[in-house]
Amino acid sequence: MIRLNIIKIFLLSTLFIPSISYAENYFQLDLGYSLSVMSESKSTSTSITTNTDGNLDERGLTFGGSVGRSINNNLDIFVGYSYFTPMQEKGVKLFGSAYTANIDYNIQNIYLGSKYYTSTNSTYKPFISGSIGYATIDMSSDLIKVNGTATSSKLDDSVQNMSYTLSTGFERDLNNQTVGFELRYGNYGKTGSTVKTSTGGTIDQKVDPFSQLDAIIYLKF
Repeated sequence: MIRLNIIKIFLLSTLFIPSISYAENYFQLDLGYSLSVMSESKSTSTSITTNTDGNLDERGLTFGGSVGRSINNNLDIFVGYSYFTPMQEKGVKLFGSAYTANIDYNIQNIYLGSKYYTSTNSTYKPFISGSIGYATIDMSSDLIKVNGTATSSKLDDSVQNMSYTLSTGFERDLNNQTVGFELRYGNYGKTGSTVKTSTGGTIDQKVDPFSQLDAIIYLKF
């Protein structure tokens, strides 16, 4: 139900934008690579006294798109959607390597934003941009080894958070299309999951904040 409502809001937003006075409308396709996942991972356990902290640093790809309007030569507004998926599951050693867990996740984000061009008189047009949105984080923790012994404990978790992004980059016009490069910082809130151990205890895996830096290339037409 929540995801259906998000889709409705997104579609209504795309209808609202064309009604604004504009100079040009556009559609944009994004492809990005995660340079750094700056998320702090905290692990606590009911069966082990030593807790651990670490970083969930996972490389992956971001796909997305947006529709927008140019209000004037310097200002755009847009609504968009992005999807991040890691290239492989992250193997994490917990509690002095006694436990080994695979952590997998993806992030879906629907957002409303604006872009301001600091200069429009050169071949390359630099800009700054920001957005606010609603993110869904689907995360799973698979406890695959306990002291070297395989186990199948696993829990899936899905949370929804408010999100925001901050970006900078540049664009260049090529005939009827525009190509661009963007560095995008995104903060998608927090999440966590609980894995049951074979001894009857639990391990809580918390990630807060859930943020990352993406390098994105895009095409506008």
